[in-house]
Amino acid sequence: MSKVSLIVPPNYAMVESGVHRSGALKLENGSFLLSIRLKTIISLTSLDMVPSELRTFYEENNIRLITYDLGRGNRKHDTHTNRDICNEALQDLLREENHPVLIHCKKGKHRTGSVVGLLRRHRSWSYANIFTEYCSFEPKEKSREEDERFIEDFDFPEEEP
Repeated sequence: MSKVSLIVPPNYAMVESGVHRSGALKLENGSFLLSIRLKTIISLTSLDMVPSELRTFYEENNIRLITYDLGRGNRKHDTHTNRDICNEALQDLLREENHPVLIHCKKGKHRTGSVVGLLRRHRSWSYANIFTEYCSFEPKEKSREEDERFIEDFDFPEEEP
């Protein structure tokens, strides 16, 4: 009997019960994704950045794919902190019916870190703890001040009664 290898995606971590984060996924991560029993994957990249064989894998395994195009995530950016798109992604993270859910971008650092930072704010984490976690996923670079400002200044929509 052969042993199945569980190849963990780059920059993977459990955010909280039912919520996971990582860098870009590949078909070789499939066994791992099944092992955490995902219902939903939120990709913060355009649909064309998700390989077709991976989309087929999701369909065959009843994993819902939601994509939000937050740009390419390079240093000269301003699209990955789009308030409306980030709010939609946050709402998808908060929906229990999507759990277990995994959110990712290309490297699992800045775009993913910004949305996870919003989740942490929603959960009443201190800014110090939010930014410590944010920086832990990019130890080689300085944190992006514009991402920190975005997380700090984000106005959460009013909840409906």
